[in-house]
Amino acid sequence: MKTRTFLAVLAAGCFVTGTAMAQWAPSGMYPNAWGGGVPVGYFEQGGPAPQTLTPVPESPSTGPTEACPTGRLPVWQVWGEYLYLRPSDVDVPWAVAINGAIQQGDVPIQVGRIANADIDFDSGFRVGVGRVVDECSSAGVSYTFFESHSNDSLSTDAPLVLRSLVAHPGTLTAAADYLRGIASNDVDFQLIDADYRHIFRSNCYGSWNWLVGGRYAQLEQDFSSTFFNNGVENVLTDIRFYGGGIRLGLEGERHFQNCNLMVYGRSAASFVAGDFRARYFQGQSFTSVEVDTNWRGSRVVPILDLELGSGWVSDNGCVMFTVGYMVSAWFNAVDADTFIRGVQSNNFSDMDDTVVFDGLVGRAEIRF
Repeated sequence: MKTRTFLAVLAAGCFVTGTAMAQWAPSGMYPNAWGGGVPVGYFEQGGPAPQTLTPVPESPSTGPTEACPTGRLPVWQVWGEYLYLRPSDVDVPWAVAINGAIQQGDVPIQVGRIANADIDFDSGFRVGVGRVVDECSSAGVSYTFFESHSNDSLSTDAPLVLRSLVAHPGTLTAAADYLRGIASNDVDFQLIDADYRHIFRSNCYGSWNWLVGGRYAQLEQDFSSTFFNNGVENVLTDIRFYGGGIRLGLEGERHFQNCNLMVYGRSAASFVAGDFRARYFQGQSFTSVEVDTNWRGSRVVPILDLELGSGWVSDNGCVMFTVGYMVSAWFNAVDADTFIRGVQSNNFSDMDDTVVFDGLVGRAEIRF
C-alpha cells in the first residue's frame, strides 16, 4: 500500500510540474545546458550580444520558430541555498499526567496534556557546483546539511503524577510515578547528489531538462527522556540510516519577457538502499540497566523531492535569486516513535513510516 502511495504521489508531482511547464509560451531567453536562459541582448562577458539572431527550429515541443541570440554562454554554475524546514511525523509522545489516586490495576486517567517531543522549523543549507558538458547538457554535485532539535518538559504536583509513555511495559518501573520529566528529540540529515542534466525541450523563454544521477543519504535521529522523583529513569534511542542509490528527475524554468522575473519547478525521485541501525536503552538510578537492545535492518528508502518557486535574474543572466517551497518525503523509514512501539510490543516485523521535511528554500546562484 505504501509503495502504491509513493508511486501515486510521484506521478501526481510530475504531472503537476509537467503541466505547468508544458504551457509555457516561447520566450526571449537563450536556452543553456542548465535548463534556464540568458536574456536576449546579453551574453557571457556581460556586454551586448551580437545583433545576429539564430532561428530556433520549429518543432511540436518548442512551438513557433523564435529568434535567439548567438554567442558564448556561461560554463560554470555555483549556488548556495538556505533551508528553513520542519520535520513531520517524527514526534514522540513521551509522558502524561494522570490521577495519582488510582489503585493498582486501574486504568490511568489523563488529567493534563500529552507531553510530545515535536520539532518545529530549523535551519540548514545546500551548496553546489555545475559545469556545462555541451550545449544541451551539464553535470554537477551538491551537498545538503540539515539539523533540527526540540526540548520538552512536564511537571505536576501531588496527588497528580507523571507516567512514562516510552518505558518498556515489562520492567518493574513501568508503572512508576514521577513529578517531573524532560525530553529532547533531534532529527538530522545529510545528502550528497551527483547529477547529469540534459535539455529535451527548450525555446527562448526557458526549457525542460531531465536529470539522472546518484545520491548518498544519511539520516540520524536521537531521542532521550529523563524522569525525576526518588530516583532518575532514562529512556534513550538512537537511529542511524546510511545508504546510496539512483536519482531521477525533471526540472524547468520559465522566464518572463519584459522583466527579470522567472518561475521554476523541480521534482526528483531517489531510491536509496542502505541499513537502519537502532538502539533502545532504559535504565534507572537504583536498578542500573533495565533494557538495552538494538536492531538492524536493510531496506530501500524512496525519497520524493518537489519544489516550486519564483525569482529574479540579472540582465546578463549570470546572477539569480529564487525563493521557493519544498517538500521532501522519505518513505519506508524507521523513526524513534515507531521503534519505541516496536520494543514495547516486542514486534519488529512491520516498522516503517514516512518522514517528511517541508519548508522554504532561498537560493543565490552565479553563472560564469
